[in-house]
Amino acid sequence: MFEIRRTRISDAATLSVIESSAGQAFLNLPDLAWIAGSEPNPPQLYDFSIREGYSIVATGSDDVPVGFLNANQYTDELYIGELSVRYDYQGKGVGKRLLTHAIQYATSARFGAVTLTTFSHVSWNRPFYERAGFQIIAESEMPGYLKQKRREEQQNGLCSEKRCAMKLLINR
Repeated sequence: MFEIRRTRISDAATLSVIESSAGQAFLNLPDLAWIAGSEPNPPQLYDFSIREGYSIVATGSDDVPVGFLNANQYTDELYIGELSVRYDYQGKGVGKRLLTHAIQYATSARFGAVTLTTFSHVSWNRPFYERAGFQIIAESEMPGYLKQKRREEQQNGLCSEKRCAMKLLINR
């Protein structure tokens, strides 16, 4: 069984390892295999979410993180910047537990919605979020911060035609 807890600053280096491991899932997708060889984010990059945002980890019985979710507030929305699960723990419900916890947090904190960006053509991305109730947002309906996130993704080599923004309305 996995426990969900707030991320500690001391977990930051482990988050980079999880991100790198999670990327291995893309090896079988020719257009995205490069992700598996990409450098993970440096631990310092996680500091803001850990200190100022919303950051949680899923841990095993040894309290070592095997997955994480980082999010930040934009207006009255909680934006999930990353959800990663170590490759050998994928498909075991870790990501679902993390996402469910984030939605419960957003509901109790009275956010109006939870948003994210993801791959639209990858079977474990968009469909995963759709099963949780997220819906694709049309470009014309995206708030400014999501449009900016999409521009940043494109600058970082992510094809905008294969990405989508999604929203789950809550507390409305």
